[in-house]
Amino acid sequence: MKIIVLPFFCLTFIFLTSWASAENKTKRHYDGFGKYAGKSVQSGNGTIRHYDRSGKSSGRETVNKQGSRNYDSSGRYSGRSTLSGSNQLNYDRSGKYTGRSVSNGSTTRHYDSSGRYSGRSVRSGNTTRHYDRSGRYRGQSK
Repeated sequence: MKIIVLPFFCLTFIFLTSWASAENKTKRHYDGFGKYAGKSVQSGNGTIRHYDRSGKSSGRETVNKQGSRNYDSSGRYSGRSTLSGSNQLNYDRSGKYTGRSVSNGSTTRHYDSSGRYSGRSVRSGNTTRHYDRSGRYRGQSK
């Protein structure tokens, strides 16, 4: 579960930038070993639904040009993300800052709430690969 949770907020920035005018699209997520980890389905109304590898709902996001609001599998509010230029700022359900992502071209670098580098995501065509702070491959979305 950690592998799909790690990119959850990381993927928000990618969804916001690449799905801005999309209608129904599906992104499939794979762990570092290439095993299917789940999918995210974006409907044309600004909602992205996330599913685990067994097809069970793992949450959803409502997305607009200012950011997103995130909900867990039970529909409870779990946090939000706001966009500011090339930065995405993430907050938990109580409003506490949890980190940020900075996009520069096809690479998005992720930082924790203390400003420490925590990993990166690299987009190439329709595929986004995720790496941890040590540069180890952690999975991909396509």
